[in-house]
This record gives sequence, structure tokens and C-alpha cells, in this order.
Amino acid sequence: MLVSLSTLGAASWTPFSENIGALIGLAVLFVMVLAGVLLLVNRSQQLAPFAQITSGSFTRSPGVELWARSLASSEARHRATRLQIATALFVLAALPPIIFSLTLSGGTDNAWSGVGPALTLIMVAAGLLIFLPANWAAATADVLAGGGTKDAEEGTNIVGVIAAIYWPLMVAAFLAWGLIGDAWDRAWIIWPIGAVLFGAIAGGFGAFSAYRKAKR
Repeated sequence: MLVSLSTLGAASWTPFSENIGALIGLAVLFVMVLAGVLLLVNRSQQLAPFAQITSGSFTRSPGVELWARSLASSEARHRATRLQIATALFVLAALPPIIFSLTLSGGTDNAWSGVGPALTLIMVAAGLLIFLPANWAAATADVLAGGGTKDAEEGTNIVGVIAAIYWPLMVAAFLAWGLIGDAWDRAWIIWPIGAVLFGAIAGGFGAFSAYRKAKR
């Protein structure tokens, strides 16, 4: 909403200005951030009784390990199908900014320049929404069967820490560029570049963790 409305406000046919569009987008952004925080808090409360399991502080038995791997195997095909759909969305997510920049935002009218990145974010979110719910069995097997290692968990934690700092900084940079520089028609470029950069960072840490695991 922030990316699209702030640029659509520049068009003469919209009933709001750029500043009003940015204000509405900011309001929606803060509401969604609040909703996300509340979901995480609720999830943390629901998992609190199973802290020993999620932290790996329990004794694994062959029966539990066999059950966990059987569970993951039974859900593997469903998970693979959803992963393929999500991967297709991630790859195709690069198309909306290209299409809008080459067609609808030509000339002096840049009102549509923010719609492409907004659609990219929607496609990425849709891919995550499709894949993550299908990953529960594999995640359960990793925990109960001891599939994770200290190095892998360390790499995941590092990526989580980076993400907690990285994305707020991206939002701050976008808002600073758009509001102070009055460049809503260009500030959207932060999002696709930032997403690719974060993917490279996460992939690098994942590959490094896998390499350390293989060396041992």
C-alpha cells in the first residue's frame, strides 16, 4: 500500500495527493506490522509449554525419530508441490516492475511506477503463504529426529538477527528517500534490490553453515 499509493497519488485521476497516499500507506504499514508482532507473540505463547522440544533439550528415542521421519515422508509430495509453486512465484516476481517500467510508466507519467514493486511484494508474500504452511512436517522431523545441528541453528539465528535489523533499515531508507527527497517515483527501487541482496546474504550464511557441517 505504501509503495503503490504514494506513486499513484501523482496521477491527476486519483482522488488523493502523493502525501495523502503516503500517509494512508504508512497507516496500513504500521497496522500490518502490529498484526505481525501480535501473531509472533501469540505463537511464542502457544509454544511456551514445548520450550524443551523447540530448544532441543530432550532425549530422542528411536520410536519418536521413526515417527517424525515417517510424518515428513508422508507430507513430502505435498510440500514439494507447494515449493514448486512458491518458487515459480518468486522467479516471476521480477516481472511486474519490468512490465510497468517498460509500458505503463513511460513518458512523464510515473504514477504506475510503484505498482510493479507492490505486485512483486504481493507475489513474494503469496509464495511464502503457500509454502510455509506445508513445511510443518519437515520442520517437526528436523527437531524431533535431530536433523539440525548447532552450526545450522547458529546460521539460522544469525540470519534472523540480520533480518530483524535489515528490513527496518530498508523501510527507514525508503521513507527517508521518498519523504525528504520527494522521490516516491524512484524510491521503490530499494525493495527489489534489497530483496535480492538479502537473499544473497541468507543464501551465503546457509551455504557456509552447510559447508561447516559437511567438514565435520
